[in-house]
Amino acid sequence: MSLAIEKKIEEWLKTLKPETLPGKGRPLNLDEYFAWPEDWRMALSLLKSSGAVPTEVSLLQDIYKLEQGLAATTDPEKKRSLSKLMNEHLVHLAILLEQRRR
Repeated sequence: MSLAIEKKIEEWLKTLKPETLPGKGRPLNLDEYFAWPEDWRMALSLLKSSGAVPTEVSLLQDIYKLEQGLAATTDPEKKRSLSKLMNEHLVHLAILLEQRRR
């Protein structure tokens, strides 16, 4: 590589902000990764790193937000709407959990 290119790369590297990645400087814990079946590892790793969560967890998060909204509002129409939506989420969650038990 030419010296001019190396110099430009060094200058560029000096302008970068320090990385603030979670876990930076700590060793990686790969126990969970290797506990997964080999043919699932890449897919599960991608899902986990992208922040994807199971449907049940997503529903629980939505229910929590709806509960917070219900507690914060005084508008009767909005309360009714949020309550209806929360009940729909609760039914959906119950159905998913029952299907998992079988």
